[in-house]
Amino acid sequence: MYSALTIANKIIELSQNEGRVITHLKLQKILYFSQGWYLALTGNPLFSDEIVAFKYGPVIKSIYEIFRIFGSKNITKIAESTEQVENKDNEFINKIWNLYKNHDAISLSNISHIKNGPWDVTNINDIITTDIIQNYFTGKLNAN
Repeated sequence: MYSALTIANKIIELSQNEGRVITHLKLQKILYFSQGWYLALTGNPLFSDEIVAFKYGPVIKSIYEIFRIFGSKNITKIAESTEQVENKDNEFINKIWNLYKNHDAISLSNISHIKNGPWDVTNINDIITTDIIQNYFTGKLNAN
């Protein structure tokens, strides 16, 4: 299991390599989807940081604190982290990136706010538990 910062840095690197814009909001949502799909596929969390139900969607507070300085602008640099991501997890992150990279932050936010989804069933400012996230994404996986 990694820190959310390690996964965030990988996502930022992918966006920079493709010359794509990644805002703080878009990064938060892709991290949320990464955690959800990883839980559904492996039964384990991708990162250890908790996800909180903020008014405007799921948020990882540690990532919020680090990248909020960019506001709604493109994140132009990664933050310091010494963790290395294993090849199999790099492949997973690449797949998630390719799945969501063409969505803007608002559409990703709308997806994360789906009725009866993890954010919707969690009280504002409470932790969205990994059990809730895993059950939801496992259900989506099994439905396909």
